[in-house]
Amino acid sequence: MKKPTYSELKYANYITLLRRSNTTNAKHLCKAVIKKLLSNENRRRKRSISNQKSFELGVQTITAELLLASCGEKSTWAYRSLHKDSFKNQPIKAVTFTSIVHLMKLSGLLEQHKGGNSANPFFEEGSNCKNFNPGLASRFRATPKLLEMATWYGISDANIPSHYNCLMPEMVIQLRSESRRNGPVRIGGEKIKYNSSEVEYMRSEVVKINEYLSSQLLTGAMLYGYFRCFNLGTQSGYRWNKGGRLFCLGENSYQTMKKSERFKMMKINGERIASIDVNASYLTLYHGLLKTRLPEENDVYAIPGFHREIVKTWMVIAFGKGAFPKRWNKQSKIKLHDKGIPTKGVSMRTLSEAICQKLPIMHKLETSGINWADLMFQESRAIINAMITLRDSYDIPAYSVHDCILVPYSAQKIAAEIVEDEYFRIGYPCRVKIETQA
Repeated sequence: MKKPTYSELKYANYITLLRRSNTTNAKHLCKAVIKKLLSNENRRRKRSISNQKSFELGVQTITAELLLASCGEKSTWAYRSLHKDSFKNQPIKAVTFTSIVHLMKLSGLLEQHKGGNSANPFFEEGSNCKNFNPGLASRFRATPKLLEMATWYGISDANIPSHYNCLMPEMVIQLRSESRRNGPVRIGGEKIKYNSSEVEYMRSEVVKINEYLSSQLLTGAMLYGYFRCFNLGTQSGYRWNKGGRLFCLGENSYQTMKKSERFKMMKINGERIASIDVNASYLTLYHGLLKTRLPEENDVYAIPGFHREIVKTWMVIAFGKGAFPKRWNKQSKIKLHDKGIPTKGVSMRTLSEAICQKLPIMHKLETSGINWADLMFQESRAIINAMITLRDSYDIPAYSVHDCILVPYSAQKIAAEIVEDEYFRIGYPCRVKIETQA
């Protein structure tokens, strides 16, 4: 077979082990694959009942992952580390996975590119570039033989996603303690046990969102289900009102994609997407919590003498600390530098004064008691309410990216209205921006 390019390997889809057959045709294909694998297997003893079930489940999910990867635009490969630690708490174990991979290769149904460093085709002796690219986990791809088998059961490029769904997570509410620092290193908050009866309503909301979106046809991107993460859970008298954003499971969910890649690759039920973005969400909510409305102007981050990205970064740091930043942190400087925006010569004190001159309410930040976790909670309320309203009243799927939602292109206007309505309903009038692929 043709040797894969580094780009194809890089953009491989992650094998979640959560894919399942959801049509009769897909189930029949799975049985046919199992029969073929067993015919090529040389075993002395028959598998136990539990091991046979695990084997059949593994064949089902691996077949699903291979077929779904085969319709990818940038890569038709799928990847999964073969290290046994990557199979902890998974529905199948490493030994079962590797056994199935071996039998599928033996049967001509799977092609494998073993993990390790990849040769750099642009390497030249004496040059500064490396002769090998960094190591990658093992990659797998459906062979023409497996794709041909699938067509016998009516499963083709045009309809593969409709034959498989993804299991949604059961634990969808997470509570964490406050993060801490060890010198310059920030250590995330630890998970905290909680009384599940306290959050049953919120748990039910997330479960229903996951169930609804799992029935939609999402292509060019991955959704493995949401969980809602609450923060600062060790505070006295905690009331589940800190944090609360929807986060996606999985290393390569649509939330981790670059915005340009989402517009280029992601489709919802066959439609390209539109992004409904809340302008200056945290600033809007901060003003609202202090009973003040955000100034009416096109760009609240526009301050003469400062790049708007620098102003936005100041806001992120200030709300994160609940106080004015005194100096640039290393991470923020790197992010701005990567965007071609230098921070050299930009005094935090001068910047703080300019921002407070334009937005006098920022003077109250340190005494207001408001921080990022309060703002995130209010934002999550509005975004989740908008997703639920679009689902229940209009049968429109919406996917959260923190302070914005992604919807089918045809639903952009009604979605923008709903987001504005939901912010207003909880007391924070906002303005939204609709973005689509140029």
